[in-house]
Amino acid sequence: MKLPFVGLIMLGLFTWGPTSSDGSPGSKGFPTPERLRPCAPGDLVATAEAGVATKLGGEFLGCFQSAIGVQSAAKAAQMPVEYAFAIALRSRVYTLGDLDNFLSKVKDQWKNFDPLSKDFKESYTNRLNNLIKENGPSPYPNIVSIKPILVSIERLDDIYYMVTSIRTYVLESNGKHVRLTKVNSDAVVLRNSQLIRLTIQRTLSDPADVAQVQGEIGDWARAVAKN
Repeated sequence: MKLPFVGLIMLGLFTWGPTSSDGSPGSKGFPTPERLRPCAPGDLVATAEAGVATKLGGEFLGCFQSAIGVQSAAKAAQMPVEYAFAIALRSRVYTLGDLDNFLSKVKDQWKNFDPLSKDFKESYTNRLNNLIKENGPSPYPNIVSIKPILVSIERLDDIYYMVTSIRTYVLESNGKHVRLTKVNSDAVVLRNSQLIRLTIQRTLSDPADVAQVQGEIGDWARAVAKN
């Protein structure tokens, strides 16, 4: 299950593979990830993601986000630190065999990528902290996706699997270069005869963010499977 890289990554769009609300499309009646809320009506990220899903023959099920308050000299603003999306594949009846096949392909896609979690706990935390410190000005001229780092591929339940990675993006905006590092965790869930792709992406600001996102995607996957 793979989508092409989309240029709105600064706003939180996701890719399927390692390459790089009320009023929101499809969010009604779909389980909401813990601590998140439906995206606001007209959310640009939700609209763009829904369009990509439609073009690829999928069904956009929901957009969700969290926010923190940011006070500026002019006014208070809400800036999302975490986005979540759900998309369902359509056009056929899926089985556990299909889920197994997708997991096998995902493992093959990631086999040449640098695994983060193979390190001992101390060096694992140090690498996360170094990634966090690297956020800021960068010499890169355009939007690029730096080679992602694999954290884990897990099959914790017969009806879903999870893939967690660290993704760093560099983009140029108004003459300034900005580096964004995010924790990205995906789950593919077999619900009855339907395959649903869940994605949660959070700005990496603390090593604990990785475990938090992994916990959130696992809880969400179980809730979707039972819904």
